[in-house]
Amino acid sequence: MPVGTPPLGGPVGRSRMRISASGLVSWQRCARQWFHRTKQGLSGPVNPEMILGIIVEEAMVGLLMEDPGHQELDATPSWVAYRRGQSLKSTQDIEEAESLEDIKAYLLARVSASAELVIELGAEEWAKAPFKREDRKWSEITQERVEGLLRAGIEFQAAEVTACFEAQGGPHLDRWRDGGDPHFVPSPRWSAEPRFPIPDKVPGHSLKLALNEAVETPKISVEGEIGWAEAWRIARPWVKDPRVWQPQRLYHPDGWAAGELDLLLRWDGKAKVVDIKSGDGSSGWSTGLAAQLRFYQWLYLRTRTDEHLVSEVSSLEGWYLGSSTLVEAEPWSVEVLKQKDEELHSIWEQMTAADGDSSTWPVAEPASWKDEGPEETCKRCHARFICSEVSEELQKDGLDTFLPARMTGLSRDEVVERLLPREPASPISTIPSRLNVTGKLGGKWGPMSNHYGEPVHGAVLSSGGQASVVLEEMAPGTCLALREVADGPWLILNAAPGVWRGASRLYLDSRSTLMVVDEASDIETTRIGLLPTRANVDGLVVSRRTAQGMRIDGKPWTMVTFHLWDGHDTIESVVFGWGMTETFSDISVGDRILLIGGELGWRAGLPQLRVSPRGTRIEVRDKDWNPSEELPESVR
Repeated sequence: MPVGTPPLGGPVGRSRMRISASGLVSWQRCARQWFHRTKQGLSGPVNPEMILGIIVEEAMVGLLMEDPGHQELDATPSWVAYRRGQSLKSTQDIEEAESLEDIKAYLLARVSASAELVIELGAEEWAKAPFKREDRKWSEITQERVEGLLRAGIEFQAAEVTACFEAQGGPHLDRWRDGGDPHFVPSPRWSAEPRFPIPDKVPGHSLKLALNEAVETPKISVEGEIGWAEAWRIARPWVKDPRVWQPQRLYHPDGWAAGELDLLLRWDGKAKVVDIKSGDGSSGWSTGLAAQLRFYQWLYLRTRTDEHLVSEVSSLEGWYLGSSTLVEAEPWSVEVLKQKDEELHSIWEQMTAADGDSSTWPVAEPASWKDEGPEETCKRCHARFICSEVSEELQKDGLDTFLPARMTGLSRDEVVERLLPREPASPISTIPSRLNVTGKLGGKWGPMSNHYGEPVHGAVLSSGGQASVVLEEMAPGTCLALREVADGPWLILNAAPGVWRGASRLYLDSRSTLMVVDEASDIETTRIGLLPTRANVDGLVVSRRTAQGMRIDGKPWTMVTFHLWDGHDTIESVVFGWGMTETFSDISVGDRILLIGGELGWRAGLPQLRVSPRGTRIEVRDKDWNPSEELPESVR
């Protein structure tokens, strides 16, 4: 199936501790770039194409979920009606399409309204983006351009329908005619209920369909040669259903890899993996297409079980809508696939090991940018201002992307000098990293969702009297010993201190170990009652982003982050929707921030400061504030 049940109860968001197709491509482009971009979350400015690609894909999916007829050509597209909260019109009274021209006419009649909504939604996303290219505007994306992209997508699928028609429906025609869509996870369509990976977490889930439940689909009930309407239904691909807010991903059985396919064709008895691109394939980013598709091939085959009808990948394709170009990648052979298990797992281990200690960071070895040199790859890396492997010129060029105008003429050393921390802040490098504690384990729980919605295990560590602290995995499966050992007492090495909702907390990952107290000697420990929980940081905002979505139970969530740089190190600060303040929402890249009382937390092995509306203060000072000036009264 092209989507699986999330492991260990099901995360809401993407875990930084799993290897993905995009992560693999970034790693191959430059492992250090992957670390800064994916692990640290140091994002560069958004451009219009980044927003366009996501929304165009959804609009195209909406068209593929239609049931074309040769009436109601001017009807509102179902995707548009769904997005605007309108009732979907029944297709029962629409006569079936009798030719390929009927199908295309039906879909093309809905392109204009779909493109109009793409422009509208994109404008909203562009307006909300906290960090975007100053030299770009959303108005560059025209209605004509979006319509061209959607028409290209229709033509790509029309070719599949034609092939299906000429092959008389493929090897599963009789199954289709006897019982409807025979696939374990049917291709989504507007006329059918959406299917959720975890239906019991969906309000009114009795009306929803689980992935492993049988689903009744309309029987074709015809004999003889296949018709065009029948060919459309059989050739309809699996796509990500926009009505399903839960993750629609494939998960490796061992949990260390995950991937989300754009489109999967399977009418001919074999799988064709397709990635939808809104570009034209001419940029350097296109060099990663083959690696991305082959990762999907590997993951798809590693998740096959007996109930799956299609267990062979025959082809890998990239559909470039901007140029109407189909690009094929050669699938890995069976022999190569066996080798990739070990290779990909090794890369994942290196990704997991990279944390707050710079000695664990992967090597910076940028690959060439298409036909140009590796330096072109570095020029497109937002983290080049802190990369020790690039030239001083590229470092300064990176600084200039976020420095306020009055500081762009300064040298790097002058910028660093101006960023000396103000009282009561300390350098980021002095934030407590790892410590050792002793105690007995109790109250073991899990898997349960952490504050990112990821399923983790935890326990309570007690040390004499009433002193206790919660232990929690940093990410799913990062401290397996926590769920297997007896109560102790234990010495826990390399625990990361933090705080959550006012209470101390210790985070454990692969670097954390449990040792019998009697076997330990001369190891310095920290008393539970003296765990560090807060930090004060002073620095420039060098990255800013907002993430929004739906939890598995359908409730909305919002997370806003920014990264502070003190001239030497960076740290991520995060606030969740309930903690948003007016000061935080007004923060821009290039601002000089004094953050007081940030709650210490951890994310994927890296320290993180969480903004609490009750105990954290943020001072946004003049962008060119000079440390020699008197400290403002408000922050003394």
